[in-house]
Amino acid sequence: MNIFQIKISLDNARPSIYRTILVKPNTSFYELHHIIQFAMGWENYHMYQFESGSFYIAEPDEYMEGESIDPNDILLHEVLKKPGDKVKYEYDFGDGWRHTIKLEKIIPLQLNKSYPTCIRGKRSCPPEDCGGIWGYENLKEIINNVKHPEHSEMLEWLGGEFDPEYFNINEVNLFLNDLDFYLYDDFDDDFENKSIDDELVDLEDSTKEFQKQLLQIVNEQLDRNEPPETAVTFKRLLNADFSHMDAKMLIAQCVSYEVMRVLTEDKPFNLKRFITNLNKLPNTNF
Repeated sequence: MNIFQIKISLDNARPSIYRTILVKPNTSFYELHHIIQFAMGWENYHMYQFESGSFYIAEPDEYMEGESIDPNDILLHEVLKKPGDKVKYEYDFGDGWRHTIKLEKIIPLQLNKSYPTCIRGKRSCPPEDCGGIWGYENLKEIINNVKHPEHSEMLEWLGGEFDPEYFNINEVNLFLNDLDFYLYDDFDDDFENKSIDDELVDLEDSTKEFQKQLLQIVNEQLDRNEPPETAVTFKRLLNADFSHMDAKMLIAQCVSYEVMRVLTEDKPFNLKRFITNLNKLPNTNF
């Protein structure tokens, strides 16, 4: 099997925002959507579609005009056949984030590599719901001007800080490595292996047991160094004079937030948001 080297570029972004990804040709467009979300840094809150020539690839929706192909029913190599071929990807029809997906190279598979994997990229993904590419340009002007009347308000909306130049390839690949788990694994089984019992759904009657299980998860993450951000955060909190227990309890707050969303919304553990909240400690409030 060969491997596709594709470049994902955010249209009209100046300077450019892009990710270069190595991916298997038999990747479905459903999987590609999530690869783009993880690689670029989107939060997967909105609808999406791919456009290739005269046809669309999109999840069935009663309000969408015209017919489209289900993303699960079409593979990457069926659309991108030779270097230079392109397909358009639009995320969030309100903000209209359009991307160009270009097949740059077809290269031999390497058995010592995992796929998909990001090999290069530039700059941070724009914040969700900021008004599209033109709204994003306005946002950058505001946060770069401390005298702007909306400066403080915009920073507060962003959570206190935002660096348009930020890009961490290791963080991207951490998310991509969890793609199969995110898409296909039974999340409840995974947490059963961590000894979170069914009765924990009734959290008001099992607070102590819930805290015990959360600390167990934190300890397992520290032992495995997975995700590595847990250990980094733990050391940072210790250096800030938090006790071992207080540091673990703060990290457990981030775990608790994601577990609660899993239990109440029946959605997978959001690793990206978990790491984002770790980076905000000790100022994260739930």
